[in-house]
Amino acid sequence: MIQQQYPPSLEEIDEKESSYGKILSIDGPLITVENMPKAEIFEVVRLGQKKLVGEIIKLKDSTTFIQCFEDTSGLSVDDPVIRTRSPFSIELGPGIFTQVFDGIQRRLQINQDGSFFYGPGDINSAGLDHDRIWEFKPSPNVKEGKMIYGGDIYGSVFENNLFDEHRIMVNPQVQGRVTYIAPEGNYTLRDKVLEVEQDGIINQYGMSQFWPVRQQRPILQKLEGNAPLVTGIRVLDGLYPSVQGGTCCASVSSIGGKIFISQSTSKNSNSNCNIYVGCGENESDIFRVIDEFYDQKIPIKDHQESITQKTCLIANSSKMTMPSTEISVFTGITIGEYFRDMGFNVSFIIDSTNQWIHAVNQIQEKMGEILSAEAQSQVLTAKLGQIYNRAGRVKCLGSPDRIGSITMVGIATQSEGDWANPATISTINNSQVFWLFDKRLSQRNHFPTLDWISSNSKYDQLLDPYYSSINPEFNHLKAKLKQILSEELELINIIQLGETPLSEEQQLSLEMIQIIREQFIYQNTFNDYDDNCTLLKTIGMMKCIATFYECAQKVLVESSKDENITWNVLKQKVKDQIYKLNGMKFYKIKKSEIEMYFSSFANEIQFAFENQQEG
Repeated sequence: MIQQQYPPSLEEIDEKESSYGKILSIDGPLITVENMPKAEIFEVVRLGQKKLVGEIIKLKDSTTFIQCFEDTSGLSVDDPVIRTRSPFSIELGPGIFTQVFDGIQRRLQINQDGSFFYGPGDINSAGLDHDRIWEFKPSPNVKEGKMIYGGDIYGSVFENNLFDEHRIMVNPQVQGRVTYIAPEGNYTLRDKVLEVEQDGIINQYGMSQFWPVRQQRPILQKLEGNAPLVTGIRVLDGLYPSVQGGTCCASVSSIGGKIFISQSTSKNSNSNCNIYVGCGENESDIFRVIDEFYDQKIPIKDHQESITQKTCLIANSSKMTMPSTEISVFTGITIGEYFRDMGFNVSFIIDSTNQWIHAVNQIQEKMGEILSAEAQSQVLTAKLGQIYNRAGRVKCLGSPDRIGSITMVGIATQSEGDWANPATISTINNSQVFWLFDKRLSQRNHFPTLDWISSNSKYDQLLDPYYSSINPEFNHLKAKLKQILSEELELINIIQLGETPLSEEQQLSLEMIQIIREQFIYQNTFNDYDDNCTLLKTIGMMKCIATFYECAQKVLVESSKDENITWNVLKQKVKDQIYKLNGMKFYKIKKSEIEMYFSSFANEIQFAFENQQEG
């Protein structure tokens, strides 16, 4: 007997009388149905003559509540509803990257005006291309007659130049004895490449698998993060870092902020692949972000490749249904877990959590579930937590041993400059990192537009061993830069009041704040060397800035009144070092020489101030 791993197709659905229900009422995407005994929560159903895709979300007495993922304008009362007896699942396998999917993994194409449409063929067609040919290479340790278990890697295919090894894994729910493993060769996703026998039943598998999106994929163990998500953005990597496998809230007020955070966690980060879910936002905004993904290139040897080769894009705009928006994030995180299970580090972006929460609210209200503001906040935080809890660094199921991670970044859109709205607060409550992107900085063409006062990270202690292994002084350097920046508001108030002049030390702090803001935090996106900053360069710049400040402060404090050493006088004596501080981010230094260069510059700064004290 041979069993397939796929969920039932339209032709395979059991059409016995017991599988049918009848539409009782239609309220937009919410359908109520009667006479569906033994139906289960989150079971997929087919609605009406066109067999639209829906999902059971509530059972109450003899009434079944269904959310439909498609336009329900063609449905009528008394139309048939048929059970599939399966949860909503998506296909996972080669060919996910470079694609644009909707919330239920149907392939989309993009018009020149930025609108999305379904490609040729039935909209119920498979999410992945079953006719594309892949070169399959079986794993050398998988042999006929040997046992195989869920999560084991039994082969690989070449995906593309940026993601060259797509590992083919056994479905986590499968185990048994291998009766057939395909030889190296060319196969489609329709072809059999593996047979497994258990209890006299032979199951055959291709290179893809299906998984229910609302069910977490199993792991062996959840691990603490031990390395930062390096983004190439100095202020994030140096002052407000996330770990690989961390949870972040990025509060933005403009489309530029969304593009920035999407690029920094995708193009320049140390993640192996990226999942971007545009859920419920304006169609033109989602298109602009996706368009940026296609425009971004990564140098590979003597040419460049599009970042989409290691990116899966899910576009579920405000024109699509609320249920499709709600489930799009579950679709995206399931794809992320699939690549994590291969042993890769995944960046996962939700754009935006506001619209996802809005969709959840609308569905609840249509079912009559209206809660108080306090109760609603708790419910929203818990529902978003179902997604955020699937982030993390894990020991993966199966052989060979491997560790993977999903770093979650929820983009919370600010409304009229107010970042403390319920959606943002719910996102913050599920996050360990908060990045606030200020529209006022954007208007000043300051990149990145990060508010360095309000942003924060709770991963400092977790990352101490990693940063200390690179530079034992790192924690001191970070604390010093944050301390200097924290004085900015106080100094501005003193200047604006004009009642008392700034002390010499305050004048120094003001100068250093400007250097940190304009030279360290500000990055020139049009300069190839400054657009993506390595971690060693970031720490080196921090060391030079902190060294200059501490040396200058020491001279000012220790100088007697008779010496009359003011900041303006001292500034003239070390003007060469100030000049170098203001230009150090643009110096072209070989990667192998970065640490030595900045260490040498820090020593030069120290020597210059020691000469002033001796003089």
